Amino acid sequence: MQEISEHTSDFVMIEGRKSVSVGGVTDVVEFDENAIVLNTEGGELIIEGSELKISVLDMEKKQLEAKGKIDSAIYSDGNTQKKKGLFSKFSK
Repeated sequence: MQEISEHTSDFVMIEGRKSVSVGGVTDVVEFDENAIVLNTEGGELIIEGSELKISVLDMEKKQLEAKGKIDSAIYSDGNTQKKKGLFSKFSK
């Protein structure tokens, strides 16, 4: 994973439609080989594609990296705080 300045908290970087790096990740809501849904400091982010695999997840640095064929990365305007993410289940 590329080192990103600590001053840059929320970002999406897609490289050649084969990998995506995301900063500002606060929770992984759900994921499978066709979609990754994240809560970020900038709102809910939906990454769609095929053969998606999370290769790096560092919740301390709030960063995620995934590989596969990236078709889209879309921020949602919906209220993401109502959803319970994968890691919120473990923190209870």
